[in-house]
Amino acid sequence: MINAFDTRETVEMPGDVSEAIDAYLDENFGDDVLDFQIYFNDRGEHSVAIAFQTEDVVNGGVLLVMPVPSSGENMYDLTGIYEDEGPVACLCPQRILDLLSPTDSQLAIDWRERCRERLRREVGQAALPAPLPEAMADFSDRLTDKGFPMPKDNGPDDMDDFNRGHDWKSDRRLNDVVEEPSGPRF
Repeated sequence: MINAFDTRETVEMPGDVSEAIDAYLDENFGDDVLDFQIYFNDRGEHSVAIAFQTEDVVNGGVLLVMPVPSSGENMYDLTGIYEDEGPVACLCPQRILDLLSPTDSQLAIDWRERCRERLRREVGQAALPAPLPEAMADFSDRLTDKGFPMPKDNGPDDMDDFNRGHDWKSDRRLNDVVEEPSGPRF
């Protein structure tokens, strides 16, 4: 690769962020990037699932693109995380998962499985969550549709609102908008 993907830097991305991400990947990694998919939310955060090829091996990775208004207009923190480092963001389409080489890395295997589980949930094939223990019965007024307790809503500025009202979408350049399940920030 031209540059190591395991990076953290702040860059300016004027204009369309999806086009800027595409240009960044092309400029810094060139032909090593076999495929990528950009996901974004209404906070301006982006998660990019990437398939990299080095010699005969194809590995996955996640590029997190987070706005940094305190650094100036159009400034973003970029953080690259290889799959064998266990990225938290598990937004990766099946077509990229299918490109990846077999691995012995438990963190990479876990990341791939979390991505597949998210894809199964999208089509309603995921296993239902276990029933709540009786000790959690007092949370029953705040259960999500999946049966998980949510923190009490203390207003729009409440910092524990990590997944209320934030729909993930996919930028496919074909104007296919995929509604992603709400989830924590990257």
